[in-house]
Amino acid sequence: MGRKGSRYTLEEKLFYIGLVREGGWAPWAVQREYGVRHNQVRQWLERFEATGVDGLKPRSVHQKYAEEFKLEIVQKYLAGHTSYSVLAREYGIPDNSVIVRWVSLYTSGQPLQTTGRARPMKDGRNTTQIERIEIAQWTIANDYNYGAAMQQFKISYGQVYAWVKKFKQGGESALEDRRGKAKKDNGQLTEIERLKLENKRLQARLAHVSTEAAVLKAPGIGKKECWADEQYQTIQQLAQEVNPDAGKFYGISTACRMMGVSRAAYYKWTHRKVTVHEQENQAIRDYIIELEEKNHYIFGVKRLMTYINAETQYHVSHGRVRRIMRLVGIRASIRVAKRDRQVEKKAFLLVNKLYTVNMGHAFHPVAPNVVWVTDCSEITYGKDNKQRLRLSAVKDLHDHSVIAWCVAPTETADLVTKTMKLAIENNDGIKPDTVHSDQGTAYTSSTYNTFLAGEGITHIMSRPGTPGDNSPMESLWSHLKIERFAFEHCLSELEMMKRIEAAINWYNNERRQETLNGMTPMTYRNHAVKKTA
Repeated sequence: MGRKGSRYTLEEKLFYIGLVREGGWAPWAVQREYGVRHNQVRQWLERFEATGVDGLKPRSVHQKYAEEFKLEIVQKYLAGHTSYSVLAREYGIPDNSVIVRWVSLYTSGQPLQTTGRARPMKDGRNTTQIERIEIAQWTIANDYNYGAAMQQFKISYGQVYAWVKKFKQGGESALEDRRGKAKKDNGQLTEIERLKLENKRLQARLAHVSTEAAVLKAPGIGKKECWADEQYQTIQQLAQEVNPDAGKFYGISTACRMMGVSRAAYYKWTHRKVTVHEQENQAIRDYIIELEEKNHYIFGVKRLMTYINAETQYHVSHGRVRRIMRLVGIRASIRVAKRDRQVEKKAFLLVNKLYTVNMGHAFHPVAPNVVWVTDCSEITYGKDNKQRLRLSAVKDLHDHSVIAWCVAPTETADLVTKTMKLAIENNDGIKPDTVHSDQGTAYTSSTYNTFLAGEGITHIMSRPGTPGDNSPMESLWSHLKIERFAFEHCLSELEMMKRIEAAINWYNNERRQETLNGMTPMTYRNHAVKKTA
């Protein structure tokens, strides 16, 4: 299509520049009409605007670049603050492709050798044989990360590359300083020096291995379904964490290599324009972390989705929540749901009116105060968890709200009767049609059943040995104990009473439930009461 830039005359270059500057042509139009490459025209234009006609004149000798000069430009590009063309113009490099080649060599682990004779290396320094051995061993232990060695020991790329090469070929003696008159003890290390070097080598290797372990544990590693952004975010997160074995941040180079992405791609990603979707994910991430920390990491994907959709402006799916949880390494601290146990058929099905002939349960009344369920559970406290209380509670089956609760040292007829009286009182005297319980002695007592009969309330009970018949109450105890009491140990009865009150208040007013359309029990109950009013 066109000739190399050096094969165009000065007059030709000025002609094409004039078409763009004065004629209003686009570089692409120049390429279509005259066959000269559009990027070549852009380079001429940039050089002309920066240095005038002198920038278009051919160079009499081949340009020579020191290794440190190349490294400076490469690192500046990888930092993501500039482009090839800007760097070429800033440093007086005639062609962008020169910088492209340097970046490619550096990111692939190849040395940036000095071309021709150039100025001495400004980043190099004098070292002893022991230092050179330590640097070579450290670089090898870190999988030949020459760039990291430069930063660690304040030396040039050429120095560390040469020392590693010599050390691999000839060992410690190859790193002797053979310039001038050799010293008497040159190349002869003492036993203490050897032990110190070996200790440093082992420390370097330990730090590197621990970095690899952290990367392997990170979300997204080795997962084909992991998005590219997740990989970059994982690298970014690791770069902000301190390696306890090294006492410094985890290396980006190691993380990039194990993730299968280039450093150049990672740095380019870090300086990208953040999208609206990414901003939303960050806000959702912060919300999830705050909510989980507040609630001892008890929420899984479904519960988090319920809270996010109800309390934030965002509408999320299971997959989106799962990806964000995976990225930040959050897992629910409580047990996962198990499959339902098989319920044995009993001959007396009519005892429990909530049990249906198709082996299901009528646990969904259409309105509040139709069916209440009740039960007692043991709560432990004290220094050795040997102190015990019996917690009795009444729950409306329609909205799952806890209407009343009482405690006593033991489960008695007086305790369950007192709880039921308190429930009616808290409900402004409104009584349920039916109360369901298990067949515990307190619930089969004449005291309790006489009270219910006097109030006109029908009492039904679970089948013997079938806790699933009263599963709504079993679910309540499970949530309170696993999601609240497990994280709040109490030493006294008074403290335990305060914890119970706080836990039930949280269950009624803060804990959203998917079966209640993402509402809390009290919110759902208030909506239902308004509809029936």
